[in-house]
Amino acid sequence: MTLSTRTAAAALTVFIPGLIAVAQAQSQPYPNRPIQIAVGLAPGSIMDSAARIVSKKGSQLLGLPLVIENKPGAGTMIASSYVAKAKPDGYTLLLNGVALSVNPSLYKEVPYDAAHDFTPVAFLVNAPQILAIHPSLGVTTLGEFFAKYKGSDNLNYASPGAGTMPHLAAELFRSRSGIKMNHVPYKGGAPALTDLIAGHVHLLFLTPVAKTQIDSGAVRALAVAAEERVESVPNIPTFAESGFPLPEINAGTWIGILAPRGAADSIVRKLNQTFNAVLQDAGVREELKRIGLVPKAMTPEEFAAFMRDDMKKWPPIIAAAGISAQQ
Repeated sequence: MTLSTRTAAAALTVFIPGLIAVAQAQSQPYPNRPIQIAVGLAPGSIMDSAARIVSKKGSQLLGLPLVIENKPGAGTMIASSYVAKAKPDGYTLLLNGVALSVNPSLYKEVPYDAAHDFTPVAFLVNAPQILAIHPSLGVTTLGEFFAKYKGSDNLNYASPGAGTMPHLAAELFRSRSGIKMNHVPYKGGAPALTDLIAGHVHLLFLTPVAKTQIDSGAVRALAVAAEERVESVPNIPTFAESGFPLPEINAGTWIGILAPRGAADSIVRKLNQTFNAVLQDAGVREELKRIGLVPKAMTPEEFAAFMRDDMKKWPPIIAAAGISAQQ
């Protein structure tokens, strides 16, 4: 055997087992290796917390790791673009939410087409928006607020930043109520809530994660944007109950799982069944509710229809309010 022949034979002894291993892996039922879930916000965010709660139980049910990969930046567009370009084999998923619906209206350039580049897999949770005020405003109900401040022009409302759901909710509330309010943007929800408690701003839309501050009386909750009262804060009436329905924001800050476009139906069904089973777990539900999230299972078709409606809903609202991510 010549040197070149021996070299070729040696290469084959390495290459062929590799091919066999790949073929064996491909022939095994999905999934047979760890699944990556890209999250568009940093560790510690509500979205990241939801991802870790859900992935822990999901890993147990699947018998393999669901690995969280934080790819924050550009309003979650870095993570979304990464998954949009990934192979649709079910091993790279995206955990995102309402940003997919609003970003095309907030940014001049979005590096993916949210309506066509993803396959909806499983709706997970929403975080209902609660209208909270500083107690110094001297009202306890939404009706009293309207009666006292209908002609006011010196109210300030806070938000975690331009284009965030609390900002959009407040702008919708402002336009529908006719009450003049000035926007004070912050770099995150924590400093916005801190200044509301201190009385530096008058209003803030927040989520049930602020239950402690609400229960203590540090802030006063007037109404929650939801179809029905929220279990973790049952004493807060809905906007509809208060005579001022705001159905556009009832879904709040929703979060779900998506795959790249082209994912096989069998993969989508398997993942949907798994994540829906996760949401039925009592321990998972309790953890999600503790951080102000409301779990809700959907089929892939229901989730896809929900996203279509959400993507149609926000552009005219954002355009009418003149909101951009650069505000």
